[in-house]
Amino acid sequence: MKLRNLLSTFTLALAITSAIGRANPQPPVASCAFAPSLSRGLATAPVVFVGKVVATRNHSRTAVVRVQDVWRGNHVPKIALVNNDSAEDYRLFRTGVTYLFFPEPLSRVSPYWDDACSATRRYSPALAKYRPKHAHRP
Repeated sequence: MKLRNLLSTFTLALAITSAIGRANPQPPVASCAFAPSLSRGLATAPVVFVGKVVATRNHSRTAVVRVQDVWRGNHVPKIALVNNDSAEDYRLFRTGVTYLFFPEPLSRVSPYWDDACSATRRYSPALAKYRPKHAHRP
């Protein structure tokens, strides 16, 4: 009888845990826990630009980007290389997709570093309202 009660309790606990997991699914997150918000990225990132990925390398972890609009940063080239070799926090880039990049400069100019812990996101027309007045072409 004790074994039956124990199994019933275990089964009930498993069912409750499973139901909670389905009701409140959590996406996988990088080691940084959460990427910064758009507003925080816009306020603190040393480099911000809009660019279209024209090619990828390293299993889509490195992007060759045609920079379209520089929102922050000096010496941002027309073609930028954005790297991401992190084992934990990698971001995959897609050729043909335009992103609002918040990369970390590895030197004074490209290449840049960007991973899942940055505020980088796909660009959409809704983001145009955040374009600063001092933004410029590369």
